[in-house]
Amino acid sequence: MQDIWHGNPPYEDDEGSLLTARSDLRALIVGAVDDPYQSVVEKLLGCRGHGLWVHCEGGWIWDPYGSLVRSVLMTVHRHRAVQNIFVVTQLCSKNSTVPSPRSSLGTENPPSVVRTVQYLLQHVYHVDPAQWFDSSIDQETAVAHSVQLLRGHPLMPETTVVQGFLLNEDASQLTHVEA
Repeated sequence: MQDIWHGNPPYEDDEGSLLTARSDLRALIVGAVDDPYQSVVEKLLGCRGHGLWVHCEGGWIWDPYGSLVRSVLMTVHRHRAVQNIFVVTQLCSKNSTVPSPRSSLGTENPPSVVRTVQYLLQHVYHVDPAQWFDSSIDQETAVAHSVQLLRGHPLMPETTVVQGFLLNEDASQLTHVEA
């Protein structure tokens, strides 16, 4: 298995989980993994009980200066022990695309609300509303994009290692995503 830790070298315990020699090492895990599987992901990453989780639907971070990235950066700067950020998402059972809310936008909300949201996105946030609601990209692409965004962020400490992983459907294996 590829060395996923930055800092002191990891070692494997009797169950094959990667562990670090530093008990203070924490990892920030950004992603969309069902609650029962979060401890499995922490075990596979070797940070069981020491992973700080930030939920990100589908593992796709699209706004480099939005509140999600701000939370990630504040966590990294506040918790100096965080040297690793893992972007992790769980593969869907039927397909590997992130479901898009776009189809329900116009049907579940009154037209006036839809127009207001579209106006705010375009004129206040300078974002294309169609792009903002479109999250129907495949999960591997979403994770790779998020890893690149976090790695290249000007406020990310150079010593922080950012990597991406996909959790397979039965939550037994992580696959490294090249970014």
